[in-house]
Amino acid sequence: MQFDSICIDSREVREQALFCAVSGEHADGHTYITDALARGATVVVSEHPLDHYAEHITYLMSSDIRATLSQISAWFYRTPENPVSVIGVTGTDGKSSTCYMLYQLLQAAGIRASLLSTVSYDDLGGLRENHTRMTTPEAPLVHRFLYDSWQNGAQVAILEASSHALSLRTGRLRDVSFTAAVCTTITVDHLDFHKTSSVYVADKMQLFAQLAGDRSFGILAQDCSAVEQIRAHTDKPLFTYSISDAQADLCAVYTPQGSLIGCEYAGSFHELLIPFGQPFFIHDLCAALLTALRFTGSDVSVFTEAIEHIQLPTGRCTVFPVGTTSFIVDYAHTEDAFFKLLSYYASTYPLKRMITLFGAAGGRDHGKRSRIGKIAAAFSRLIIITAEDPRDERPARIFDDICMTMTAAERERTVWIEDRSAAIAYASQQAEPEELVFFLGKGHEQSMISDGKAHPWDELETVRKAVEAYRIRSQQSVLS
Repeated sequence: MQFDSICIDSREVREQALFCAVSGEHADGHTYITDALARGATVVVSEHPLDHYAEHITYLMSSDIRATLSQISAWFYRTPENPVSVIGVTGTDGKSSTCYMLYQLLQAAGIRASLLSTVSYDDLGGLRENHTRMTTPEAPLVHRFLYDSWQNGAQVAILEASSHALSLRTGRLRDVSFTAAVCTTITVDHLDFHKTSSVYVADKMQLFAQLAGDRSFGILAQDCSAVEQIRAHTDKPLFTYSISDAQADLCAVYTPQGSLIGCEYAGSFHELLIPFGQPFFIHDLCAALLTALRFTGSDVSVFTEAIEHIQLPTGRCTVFPVGTTSFIVDYAHTEDAFFKLLSYYASTYPLKRMITLFGAAGGRDHGKRSRIGKIAAAFSRLIIITAEDPRDERPARIFDDICMTMTAAERERTVWIEDRSAAIAYASQQAEPEELVFFLGKGHEQSMISDGKAHPWDELETVRKAVEAYRIRSQQSVLS
């Protein structure tokens, strides 16, 4: 049996490939075996007997094809002998920010760190955008990333671990052993996949069950609702962080204006300058900092300068100011993220009114749609609902779901513009001085999925053009 690559998408098959016929939510890989063979596959893994077997092809059959895919990937890419430490970061919100900040902190401490996250990745070949639209890719790509990180000299790999990837139903991470497991927040999301909140939490906790080695440890928020479940999943040391509770191992005290926080750790107090003031990002910074401290054994002072210049991932609270009006792009797409973002700006700028533009992904958790609609309505003088990866679902139905529990008065303040580019232009046209205009749900993403296809889409560039048009109109208004 010989193969030199592993594929689950027949379109990616090349000569000497192993093709794993995975039955997914939207397609059955068994229907593409003939295509995979035509493209040069030499090994086929299936879940059940096939109607036809070609000569000179090796066939394997597995009752748990996801587990087999993971095991083959780990063996092929030599993961059991890979010396690179792996840090996994999970949570409902804050994963990408925590990963990216941890990546910066470890590099500042002289640690050769690689990164694989929703927004970007770096196997020590340079930081690049992640165009896959997957927080955690399929097992072959995960293990290849770990192998490439090893070959490129990494000491540690940071993996953003989604609940889908941690679920044994997908098995994307089941053969990865973690040196550190980090949990940011636990609310509820992706119930279209997990079905119940208890299954969602249990899948998240799989990260802690896979802690291995004498140096391994867990990091979690002091007020994490799943703390008892985490303790039940591991006997490894657990360390906590907080932005309010002094009982945590690391506690940061912040001011609404940001720029300066006080950090208490290991009996010492440190003042840290930071380039942002949002408490949810400070929360993520605490998670990253505590992980870096435990991993390196260093003092907070080692990271002081890096924290002063630390950056957020692309599309996270990216602000375009024009006079007294601010246009803000953010990836927020969960109830918790909506509330934290909008409530922060409402309390920080109580005299500013808000316009909020957003949508909801098609074919995904329907239950949250009305709840994010109510949150937006609670803070916004104008709500603009638009496309956000409708996939194969009717956009009008998504709009109806979002508005389902709105009052008549809230509906009067709600506009439906299906075309997102037109919706963004409309938002900029409606903006007035002393207002905050939010564009939520897409952030860094570079495509819009509709009608079963991924179409090019650049949220930041589209907003940038709309903001420039607003700037020109404002200047002309002043001149006239």
